[in-house]
Amino acid sequence: MDGIVVAVERGTPLADVLRAQAADVRDSAKRELMEAAGRKEIAMMVPLVFGVLPLTVIFAVYPGLAALDLGF
Repeated sequence: MDGIVVAVERGTPLADVLRAQAADVRDSAKRELMEAAGRKEIAMMVPLVFGVLPLTVIFAVYPGLAALDLGF
């Protein structure tokens, strides 16, 4: 609101001020969204690292060990 008041007092076009404010709001929302996505990315890695990856390694290694008859 301060930008609009200053623009009116100085007689500058409101369209430029409103465009600048809209761009600031969009940039702020984009930054918040990227920060939230970064936090979610780490949360999504936990099940992958502790669930899917070990199972994949077991399914990849076990048939080879069973074929070698190492007693597993």
